[in-house]
Amino acid sequence: MAELVAESKILQVNMQCDKCGGLMKYIGGALMSDPPLYPHKCQNCGVVERFRYIYPYQRLVTIENPREPVGAERNPDE
Repeated sequence: MAELVAESKILQVNMQCDKCGGLMKYIGGALMSDPPLYPHKCQNCGVVERFRYIYPYQRLVTIENPREPVGAERNPDE
């Protein structure tokens, strides 16, 4: 077996307020339902909504096919 590498980029995922278009920010706590819901408050108008995810969060997106590592991309422990 061999390790393969692929260049990736990180995206920040935000939730937009339905009422004013502002950004929603997690305010702590959770409603322990199934699934749990996390309270967020609009930074612009103050409306509070609950979502399945805590916003903002980061998403890793691969931008090339996996390939053999070269140079410093190699695992130094191997």
